[in-house]
Amino acid sequence: MDEVLLTSLKLLTPPLVDWLTFSGSASDDVLLFAQAVHLFALVHGRHEPGAWMAASASGCLENAALDWFEDLDLEIRRDWANLRPAMITEFRWDKFTPFAPAAAPEPRV
Repeated sequence: MDEVLLTSLKLLTPPLVDWLTFSGSASDDVLLFAQAVHLFALVHGRHEPGAWMAASASGCLENAALDWFEDLDLEIRRDWANLRPAMITEFRWDKFTPFAPAAAPEPRV
């Protein structure tokens, strides 16, 4: 990303907790929340998942999601690489069986 553009985005982007919350309700999309955390991190030059992303995300949690978060082990709470999949497992309401492509047709003999 161009350095001038990145600097501009940083100046224009309010703190994550000012515009993003996640309660864990069925109306919240955990995948969109995770994407927003990633984009926020990228704008701020944080390219690797870790404590900074986990802390940013945790500041946005409320209600059931905050209660759930506070009961997690520290190793999950402190690292986005652990927290993100735990959140998706817990709060993905549209759990479905992944699409399996149809079997290839048998060759003609």
